[in-house]
Amino acid sequence: MASYQRQFDAKRYWANKPHCIVCKEKKVKYGQICGDCEKKGGFDENTTQVNVGKLSDENLVAQFTAEEQERTNASERVISLVGYLKDCAQAIMRSVALTDVTTGDVSFIPLKPNALEQLANGKFELKSKEALDMLYKVRAQASEFEIIIGTLFVKGFRGNGNRTSKINAPLLYLKVDAEKTEADSVIFTLKEDDTVHLNQSLIAGVVSAENDEELEVRFQDLYSAIPEWPLTFDSVQKFFESLSNYFPEIFKENGNPSSFVEFDAIEGEKEGYKLCPAHCLILAPKQEGEGTVVEELSNILINAKDKTALDFLLLENALAAGNPVSAVEDQTSSGFSESTQPEDGNWHNLFPFDLSDTQKKIVVNARKNNLTVVSGPPGTGKSYTIAAIILDHLLGGKRVLFVSRMDKAVDVVSAWLEEFVGPYSVARSGARKAQRALADKLDVITGPKSTANENPYQKNHIEAAIKEHEIAQNKLTELEEEFTEAITNERSWTSVHDKIEEINSRLNVEFDSGGLSLKKAKAARLKEKIKGADALIRNKGFFVQTWWGDRTIKSIRLQLGAPENTTAQDLVLMAERIVNEREREEVEAEIAKFDAVDQIWTEIQSLKIQLRKLALNNLKARLLGNLHLIVHNYEKRVELKKFVKSLRTANIREKLALLDQVKTDTLLASFPCWASTTYHLSQILPVQPGMFDLVIFDEASQCDLASAIPALYRANRALIVGDPKQLNHVVFLGKQAEYSSFAKNNVPPDIQANYRFSTNSLFDVAENLVPQANYFMLDEHFRSDPHIIGFSNKMFYEDQIRIMTHKPKMGLAEQETAIQLDYVKGKRTEGAANPIEIEAIFKHVKQLIAQSPSDKPTTIGILSPFRDQVNAITKALPNYLSLTELERHKIVVGTAHSLQGDEKDVVILSLSLDPKFHHGTLNFLEKPNVFNVSITRAKKKLIAVSSVTPDDLPNGLLKEFLLHSARSTVSEIPQGIFDSKFEEQVAQALERSGMKVWPQYEAAGFSIDLVAGDGKNWVAVECDGPTHFDMKDRQNFYDVWRQGILERAGWRFVRISHRDWERDSDAQIAKVAQALNSLVI
Repeated sequence: MASYQRQFDAKRYWANKPHCIVCKEKKVKYGQICGDCEKKGGFDENTTQVNVGKLSDENLVAQFTAEEQERTNASERVISLVGYLKDCAQAIMRSVALTDVTTGDVSFIPLKPNALEQLANGKFELKSKEALDMLYKVRAQASEFEIIIGTLFVKGFRGNGNRTSKINAPLLYLKVDAEKTEADSVIFTLKEDDTVHLNQSLIAGVVSAENDEELEVRFQDLYSAIPEWPLTFDSVQKFFESLSNYFPEIFKENGNPSSFVEFDAIEGEKEGYKLCPAHCLILAPKQEGEGTVVEELSNILINAKDKTALDFLLLENALAAGNPVSAVEDQTSSGFSESTQPEDGNWHNLFPFDLSDTQKKIVVNARKNNLTVVSGPPGTGKSYTIAAIILDHLLGGKRVLFVSRMDKAVDVVSAWLEEFVGPYSVARSGARKAQRALADKLDVITGPKSTANENPYQKNHIEAAIKEHEIAQNKLTELEEEFTEAITNERSWTSVHDKIEEINSRLNVEFDSGGLSLKKAKAARLKEKIKGADALIRNKGFFVQTWWGDRTIKSIRLQLGAPENTTAQDLVLMAERIVNEREREEVEAEIAKFDAVDQIWTEIQSLKIQLRKLALNNLKARLLGNLHLIVHNYEKRVELKKFVKSLRTANIREKLALLDQVKTDTLLASFPCWASTTYHLSQILPVQPGMFDLVIFDEASQCDLASAIPALYRANRALIVGDPKQLNHVVFLGKQAEYSSFAKNNVPPDIQANYRFSTNSLFDVAENLVPQANYFMLDEHFRSDPHIIGFSNKMFYEDQIRIMTHKPKMGLAEQETAIQLDYVKGKRTEGAANPIEIEAIFKHVKQLIAQSPSDKPTTIGILSPFRDQVNAITKALPNYLSLTELERHKIVVGTAHSLQGDEKDVVILSLSLDPKFHHGTLNFLEKPNVFNVSITRAKKKLIAVSSVTPDDLPNGLLKEFLLHSARSTVSEIPQGIFDSKFEEQVAQALERSGMKVWPQYEAAGFSIDLVAGDGKNWVAVECDGPTHFDMKDRQNFYDVWRQGILERAGWRFVRISHRDWERDSDAQIAKVAQALNSLVI
């Protein structure tokens, strides 16, 4: 259920509104007269600036339009679309209201009148099957349901004639936790977030306001009247008095309640509503905070500014006119280098994470482009990439806002940041629990033992750290070049070996070794002088020439250390030997580099780790340095103290008064990165244009346009991450209502299809607008077994994903596959339940629990496309599993929507069909996005329980999937063909030593020469021999790039050279064995 707590910033909202020209006290939103004065009438027309006894709807609309045009001349289209989206969000808010606890997926248990008093004292306890069922359901479907205590019920009927609907729902509620006792009773305690929530959508659904603006105005004072916890009858009575004042048409004949009563003590009227001051425990579907979105969109409509990220999603010309395209290809062309050149003085060449080429391009692109879009198929590292982008921006001194519709996505990225950089790297905006956590963090920062007080990170220290990083980066580049050169030498060893033999064959003259210390070049020059001098001596015609020749020969003899009687011919041979000896020494020096191949690669990896640590340390220095400046600035420290107090304050008026004394710049200087769900953004951060340099959306395929607007408005640029092949956002809004709102807000007909609320997610809109150069796809999959992700890769991603999980299955049966088919003879009930499949599901669950490791329990997901089957499975949970088992194995039951963005070790998929299925039912099951999510949540194993076989099905997704599941993608029996005789020799020796060997093993889209395993672990063995001479540098670069990718996929490499093999093959086998023994299972 939505958190409809007080989230509207009333003080800021009304700050610039004019006072009523009649009473001079109340402020008005539109026109010149407040609602109360307008109803009273009797004022002199001359009192007003316009002739108004009562403003007509036409005058109101005309005046509203004039205000909008005056504010946003440059962004008329933006205002029209924001107005349209606000109307849609408001319609959704009303349609999803909790209006009747006795119908639908809602479960309820009436409580005694003293239940709130018991809760205030710590807890209350229930012992009933209904309470246990409620607990099981909320544990198994925690992402969909929550338990609340509702109070102050509205009862009655809405509508008239034959079109009426029952109203039986609370106006106020609190969220509670539940735990089972050994006596099988359930204890309920208040959640850490002790906010008293207003069921705003219930009031909006039953009130007949003339327009939305009137309804918003009437809510203003009611928000501040919401009582704080603990709730007493007196505080509830005061709230009722406020309710009667602002919404008298609902309760005009009720009068004040005298005390809390039993839930059934007051029945609803056939016409109108009655108020029942009773309590009820409710298990209700979670609903998003559309009320928050509506309020934020209202604020944006009033104060909208241009030149924010909002323009680049709603104005095509804005994106086309000012979107630079970075030369990303050139900057990351090294293939395996950590280096990407900074684009301006604010960006440093620092990469805290090990990134793929595609990830590096995304990081660089996000630095300057106004809109970047990233498609992230399942398991391709979306959160990791987002964290890398955030760290890159923080290193560049930028401010980043990270948002998602899903709490889990925000939690994962926030955890990455805090793990690598520390607790001061990110601030969470959220409800009371998040506010208290942030307050605790700020208490530490401003406290006497704050790390920010030490400030070891002066500017010169940061500059020194950057310099150290640059030196290490240069060293890395040199090592990478040396590695490529060493690979080249290794592959040409055979020709080098032949060259040495040739040199040795020429060294056939024995002389004293003294002259061998001469340089090769000098010996070569002496050789030519000897030949010249000998020619002079042989020419008897000229005495001088003969004398000079003898003198030269004697001099050279001395230099070479040769005896007196050495002839010129022998001297020439001696010089040649020196030349050959020097050449041999040079060649053998090159050969010495061969032994360094593994050493160089190890040093490269070590240096990369050092570079990443330097980058992270640099960022920590910047963040702590900023905090030091803030906490030692008296005014800013006082602001932070007031901010902490506001976070701990529940009273709305006090909270707003404190927040108004805190400058936004102080908050953003303290925490340059903020993370939030789209619905909790307004809890702390004001609606100000361009507060952040970049806003990043995760799971944008599930984010509707209306809830994205406030975050886009707060930033200058946007990066949108999602997957169009997974679940889209789901809304139920009539087509007629949408097009009526289009007309009301003057949205041009030619763009309406592109921005329809019900059919377009944020990702859809961004994908259609972004230039191709700024559109990326993450293409390395790290989550699931290849057999599981292989089908999805082929059917939905055109085999563009590099599967990084290809590895031998040590210890498993030879033909065991990651997808297990369990065909049963189930029958579907009138709904969509299949009892036989449910029995099979729990048989598998019990088996998985029995086989689960004690130190790391197997996590389990149970999915079905059909809600009736999900409900039937949930209902059966207490018959098969204890709550301890449910929690220990983190068992989740639901549809594909329950596990969107999540993963489990094992997923059991119940198809809930039988051979008599209707084609419409099959079409629903085969919806591509739903099907894709359902089959890609499992990491290790997917068990499909089916009452239909491929023979029962027409051609389509389900039939293809069942056929695929029956096949193994990678055989565990070695079947590859050796690439060379050398590889075959190594493989045979490894097998003789007791290892299992896979030749030419396919992994991550590459072939590994040999994979060797000992039954527990495996290593990649690369045989560097004389097989790639023709490829030369191109082959060497490819091998380096390939090894980098495979090591990122978890492979450990051992390289065996042909030279080392010939010299000592046993030592090479021992090297492989040592590598296997050093691995952690």
